[in-house]
Amino acid sequence: MIELVYSSDGQAVSDFDIRKTFHETIEPWVNDESTVPFVYSTDNIFYYVQLLVAEGRLDHNKIWFVYNGYRIDINQFGVSSMYIDGFMDLQIQMCEETLLWATHRRKQLKP
Repeated sequence: MIELVYSSDGQAVSDFDIRKTFHETIEPWVNDESTVPFVYSTDNIFYYVQLLVAEGRLDHNKIWFVYNGYRIDINQFGVSSMYIDGFMDLQIQMCEETLLWATHRRKQLKP
């Protein structure tokens, strides 16, 4: 069983190494009877896990996330059971801010 912890003290995973990191480091422990924790500071590995669960390639009962002491289960479709401010939301916040600023600047260009 795998516990993926999202923490600033964790290991950063390059976008180019997500698959390799999961399949070489984490996947071998999925069927272990005990809980094996892995700590990461980047959210890309968490998104990859959600994708694997959604595809049916990873059993959602054998892996969960932890953030600020909260256990976050994943359903069979790869969706997190709860939203906690600060958990995997940096990319979403940056996209929202980009769209807001783009809209604001576009409105300024209108005659």
